[in-house]
Amino acid sequence: MNKLAEYIPRVKAELAHLFTDSIIKPREFQIEAIAALDLYWDEHKDEVVNPLFWLATGLGKTVIFSMLIRLYFARYMKTGFNIVIIAGNKELVEQAEEKVYSLFPKAQVGVYCSSLNRREIAPITIATRGSIANNVEAFGHQSLIIVDECDEIPESETSQYKKIIFELRRFN
Repeated sequence: MNKLAEYIPRVKAELAHLFTDSIIKPREFQIEAIAALDLYWDEHKDEVVNPLFWLATGLGKTVIFSMLIRLYFARYMKTGFNIVIIAGNKELVEQAEEKVYSLFPKAQVGVYCSSLNRREIAPITIATRGSIANNVEAFGHQSLIIVDECDEIPESETSQYKKIIFELRRFN
């Protein structure tokens, strides 16, 4: 049995417990995706890694990262766990906020988006890259950085996304 096959039942049980009160139940491919990310981070816990998670449009990337967030807060909430989700525009910020709350109703979510006239930092913060770029130090330590629509990150080492990620890593 490979390692992923061993991870899937454990993650499936954790998610089933967390989502007993939810109308949205994790689908098998979503459980497998979360288990694969979990295994990857477990195998690379002493390294700085940037796993890429790709799904076709409509398969629920926002649902999956919202489930992952709820899972990790359940596991690590006593350790000062913080997450920032970086989105390219206000529509993606609004979509992420709605999905996180729908799957994690008790979440402490802040939105940091000039276009929405909101500057809230919380254990889970959803921000546009433009809004966070000039105030990265306000975010401090982040346990996890999620980039929604990461295919928009340019190759250039001087891109706004890469500058933000580099600056956030200085606090970790």
